[in-house]
Formats: sequence, structure tokens, C-alpha cells
Amino acid sequence: MVAALKSFCNFLNEHTSKQDEHLYKYYLDDLQGNLEDFEKFEEMIEQSIDMNKAKRGEYIINPSFSPKLGELNKNIEEVRARIDDLREQVADDLGIDVKLTDNNTYTFVFEVNKKEGDEAFRKSKNKYKTISIKQKAISFTVNDLQDLVSDYNDHTQSYMEQQKEVVSKILEIVSTYYPAMEKASSLISEIDVLSAFAHVSSNSPNTYVRPRFNEGGNLNLKESRHPCLALIDNTRCVANDCEMKRNISSLHIITGPNMGGKSTYIRQVAICVYLAHVGCFVPCSSAEIPLMDGIITRVGASDMQLKGISTFMSEMLETSCMFKVFLR
Repeated sequence: MVAALKSFCNFLNEHTSKQDEHLYKYYLDDLQGNLEDFEKFEEMIEQSIDMNKAKRGEYIINPSFSPKLGELNKNIEEVRARIDDLREQVADDLGIDVKLTDNNTYTFVFEVNKKEGDEAFRKSKNKYKTISIKQKAISFTVNDLQDLVSDYNDHTQSYMEQQKEVVSKILEIVSTYYPAMEKASSLISEIDVLSAFAHVSSNSPNTYVRPRFNEGGNLNLKESRHPCLALIDNTRCVANDCEMKRNISSLHIITGPNMGGKSTYIRQVAICVYLAHVGCFVPCSSAEIPLMDGIITRVGASDMQLKGISTFMSEMLETSCMFKVFLR
């Protein structure tokens, strides 16, 4: 997160001029100040985590971070080296190429080509224990390998137990950085949302405009569209106006055939109003919107025939409930 935050701040510095005062004041300065809070945190993480393995998705404590872990890791590496030596000895004995592979049950097993292995095993006088025979390979083990694997597992288990203690101590320290993490998350989330608004508004194939707010209660949308229609291929969207004036035309009845676009029209008006209130441009050629404290809607049709409630009755009951909420 800290590395990404650094890159993000550098990007904003490169692509933002001092004229963008709001961006500097509300985001960049705060993000850079937030980065300063993570200086010691970043240093501790780089020292405590094996960053090379972390890049491969394996997260373990760096052995050099703790003397006990360093000693246990040395033991693990020594056993692993002895296993590699044993593999070479087995390869010399069989006279063929032998690979060391991971195995869920046995931890490590040897593997050879099936055709070469069949011939080599006939000469080995049952020294090797076959684990599995596949189409092109034979997996096997020997007593010496099993003993070394046992030592390897013991050292690994001790390493994991010791690592848990170290991780617990690290997490106690990391938890003190929670306020800084929360602040970073809040800043990045807000920039993410505003960037999405800007991207949609500037890259839409149709016009998005900055809405004007009024306190008179009048709504006037010119050539409004549902924003999702622009994302549907081969769809021709007919733009619609919507004008609602307080005490004059504050109630509209929308009629038309099934699949005629009634719900889409109702939704697009609600979405335009919502987008304006959350700070996004709206899909219109012009938009004047009153300040609102809520959008109440019902969508879809259902009935309850066993209770004697038809689809129309269900819609009227829900509409009645909406009016009760609205008139409180």
C-alpha cells in the first residue's frame, strides 16, 4: 500500500499544476503528509518481511530479523542441501536424471522418467520405494530421504512456531498505524470515486453537463438519458426532457406499452438527480435540479393471489406506503 501510495503521489505531482489549488490542498498535501507517517512502518516491514519471496506471493518473516529464526533457517537450509546431495547420489546410482519434487504426503520425493526408471529399478535390488506411477513419470523415495524429510519438517515446524511469536509482536506495532491507514484509505477512496466521475463524464459518447442547483423546487432536464444505455452496443437512445414545477406540474403520469421505456425514463430522471447530488456531471444537454433529501421508488411487479392481492393492488399499497413516508 505504501509503495502504491508513493507512486500515486509521484503521478499526481507530475500531472498536476500548482493552479489546481483544490487538488493540492485537499488531496496531494494530505497524501504526502500521510506518507511521512509511514516512514518507520515501511522500514520495519522491509526489514521483517522477506520481500523477494513476497513478490512471489509467499509471505514469511525474514530470517535475519530474529536470531532464533536465523538459526532455524540455517538448519532448514543445511537439511535441504543434504537432500540435494542425496538426489545426486541416487542419480549416480541409477545412472539417469533424478528430480526433486514437492509432495503433499511425503513433503519431498524423487521423480524420474517412467521408461528410464523401469529399467533402472530392475537393477536396484528393491532399494527404492515407489510412491506413484504416472503416464510419463515415476515418483519414489528412499529411507535416507525419509529421515532427512523428517528433520526438515521438524525444523520447519519450529520455524513456523517461532515465526508466529515474531508476527504477533510485529502486528502489535502495525496496529498503531491504523489511524494512518484509515486516513490513506479514505483519501484514496474519495479520489477513486471522483476519478470515476471524471472519466465517465469526459469519455462518454454522449454529453455530460454540470448541473445547476436551485432552491425553488423546480426540475428541468433537457435531453436526459439513462447513463447505462451508452454502454450497450448497437442501442439507439432517444433523449427525453423532464420539466417539473412546484405547485404546477409536480406530478407526472407516465404511460405507454410494455417494453416501451417507461421504467428507463423514470430511472434516468432519478439517476440524474442522484448523480448531481453526489458530485458528478449528468447525462443531459442541460440540467437544473432542486436540492432533495431523498429519492423513493418502487420497481417491478408482484402479486399474492392467496391473499387476494393483485399486481395492481400490490403496486397501489406500495405507492401508498411511499406517500406516507414522503409526507412525514
